[in-house]
Amino acid sequence: MNNTNNSGYVGNLTGTVNDAGVAKIQDFIMTDIVSPLLGLATAVAFVLFLYGVVKFLIARASNDSAKFEAGKKHILWGGIALFVLVSMWAILTQIAKITESNIWFK
Repeated sequence: MNNTNNSGYVGNLTGTVNDAGVAKIQDFIMTDIVSPLLGLATAVAFVLFLYGVVKFLIARASNDSAKFEAGKKHILWGGIALFVLVSMWAILTQIAKITESNIWFK
């Protein structure tokens, strides 16, 4: 049953707007855009973290304080980035479970 409200919009009173189409778009965005970007960002953060660890250990062995501090910064920011990205994965997985969508996070 369609009805026109005061703004002239003709909408569906049941509250559904082509559920199959919306689900396909949501699945496409999550599986083909968001998932690969999150995966790439997580890999970059992990490499940054490992780079910091290696730099930290080399600087520690050579007693170079500038490289030592740079290594500590890489470890810190790589760890923060990993935490944020893993949290995003967890949040998106929970959203997928709640909405019962068939996306790649499951």
